[in-house]
This record gives sequence, C-alpha cells and structure tokens, in this order.
Amino acid sequence: MKEMKNKSIVISAAAVFLLLTLTVRMGVAYGAVGIETDMPCSITFDINTENLVPQGDVLQEDFAELLTSEVPDIVVKLYKVADVNSVGEYQMPTGAGADVSLYDRISADLGSVSSETAAEQWLAMAEAAAEAVTDASVPAASGSVVREGVDAGKVRISDLAVGLYLVMADDVQSAEYTYSFLPYLVSLPDNQYYRGTGNDEWIYDVNVSLKPGREICFGNLEIRKTLGSYNETLGGATCVFQIEAKKGNTVYYSDVKSIVFDTAGTKSITIEGKIPAGAEVTVTEVYSGAGYEVVSSSTQTPDIIAGETAAIDFGNEYSGQLNGGTSVENYYGSTVGEDGREWTIPPVQLRDSTLEPETSGSGNEGGAVE
Repeated sequence: MKEMKNKSIVISAAAVFLLLTLTVRMGVAYGAVGIETDMPCSITFDINTENLVPQGDVLQEDFAELLTSEVPDIVVKLYKVADVNSVGEYQMPTGAGADVSLYDRISADLGSVSSETAAEQWLAMAEAAAEAVTDASVPAASGSVVREGVDAGKVRISDLAVGLYLVMADDVQSAEYTYSFLPYLVSLPDNQYYRGTGNDEWIYDVNVSLKPGREICFGNLEIRKTLGSYNETLGGATCVFQIEAKKGNTVYYSDVKSIVFDTAGTKSITIEGKIPAGAEVTVTEVYSGAGYEVVSSSTQTPDIIAGETAAIDFGNEYSGQLNGGTSVENYYGSTVGEDGREWTIPPVQLRDSTLEPETSGSGNEGGAVE
C-alpha cells in the first residue's frame, strides 16, 4: 500500500478564539482501493448539544437554544473547492457548483498537503477560501438544520460529487446571543485510517459536527431625569444613579452616573453597548440632590433588548428645604473577576453636607465581576 500525494482533513472548529479545540479528521491518505470518483457522497452535519465543545465558561447545554424556534434556521452551505482523483490528488474543480476562485486561493497550499499538515494550517486555508466567497457566489449545495423529530439538530446533504468542499454556516441571532460558525474544509470521501481504527476503507457518507461559538448581544440604556422645580439659591442640583446589570450570578455592569441641573427641565444620560440583552438591570436613584425629593419610583428595572435603547424616567421636585451643598469623593479599590484577573474599580461615595455616605459603585463598565 503506498502513500498518496495529498491527504484530506476535516476540521470542526468551535470558534476563532478556541483553535486548540479543533478536531482534525485525516483521510485520503491510504486506501485499500482507489477512490470511486463517480460514487455519490453525502454529509450529515450535527449540532446536538452532546457533540459540542464548551468554550470558556459556556456549557454544552447553553447551545440548546439553537434547536428552538427562538433562533432562525441554521443554513449550511457547501462550496466545491477542488476535485479529487482516484489516487487522492486535488485538482481544479469542475462540474456543478465548482468555484475556481476558491481553488485559486489555496491551490498552492493544497499542493503541499501531507500527513504533517497541522489543524491550524487547514483552518487558515478554510478562512482564505471563505474570503473569496461573495454574495454572488453560488453554493454547490445547502441545507437547513432540522428542529424536530429523530433528526433534530442535523442536516443531511446528499448527491454530492467527490471532492474538497468549503463548509460555511450563516450566523444566527436570538434575543440575547449571536451564534457563529467557523468555515472549514471537508473531503469526500473520508477515510479513518489516521484515527487509529485500522480501517482504510473510503467513507462516502460522512458525519461531522458543527461547533458554534456564542457571543452576548448588547443593548443601550437611557436614564431620563426631569427636575420639575429649581431653587437658584441652593445652586446646582445633582442627581445620582446606581446601575447594576447581571445575568445569573455574574455582574456585567456596575457603575454610578450623575446628572447635574442648573435649571428646571429634563436631561438624560445613555449607556451604550455595555449592558447584555436579557440582563437583570436595576437602576436606583441613590441621591436626589440637597433640597430635592424624588417624586417617581426611586428604583426601576428596565428590559434590555439587543440593539435597542431602553428608556426610563425619574422625576424630582424642590422639597422646600434649604440644606444645600454637595460633594463627590472618589475612592479606588480592586476586586478579582471571574477570569482570575484583578480589576481596578472606583467606588464613588456621594456625600451631602449633612448626611453620611449613601452609596458606592463598582465602576466596572462592561466587565464581568462575580
């Protein structure tokens, strides 16, 4: 049995930031007989949670949402990058769905493929080929992941010609997360010789796992404050808000913000792109200014929606008292985040001339602190 010139590897990647979890599947290196180039092939892609690779603190069950109606259909597309001949050599693609522009991007690298080619090299080739895909590119085949029944979480694409294919899946977004899939290369037929099975038969019906990554979607928060009446004798009126946002046991945002008035009216502050969609958010007016009182609810819990701005309103009025004068003192400290790193945080203590400190804020904008 002789070694063929080129080998084929299937790479299933969890996400760009988790390259070390790449699963390398090697084939088209040895075979008891040559490849039957006219044999129809198929690929079954699987996103069932038990097959997924967790990323960081993301658990397998965190991807269960992909199989619900909360997420748009996951569309998998195949682009034919190269033909493969009976002895396993990659060649310029022909026939339906062939895309020579993709082949041109990586043909030089394909010519040097061997059993020593690393997973990172195959990923680089896949990404290079993916860069050549445009909105006008026509896939050789495509299919959508099934949501229900015995094949839930799977999509099977049949009647494929032998060759090397680029696999791409469209990003999908739910109410709180964006799921993305790295491109990778898969060769038809497959071969399990390098997996230690001792079986060098060609596999024309291939099974692989799609391994998505997940990113939090963020929304905006606008805090509007209306000062109904203003006493010029007291000078500027400062209103202070404590904002905290958490999901589960993780605090993603905690800070203190202030609005200063020099006349009656409405002012606002907006926190953009730092609060996760679906987070439990609490906004509390912890200081309403000397001589003023809150006439609205002092604590509000807005709903944060991805890409949108949630607006909440607070109101103050002059209380008739003449105890004026405010000051703000900043004290700095640190805390240890869930990633083990030490975060510098500026707890802000607000002090009226006649009152004890009322509150402090973590100042952790966008970080995750347990």
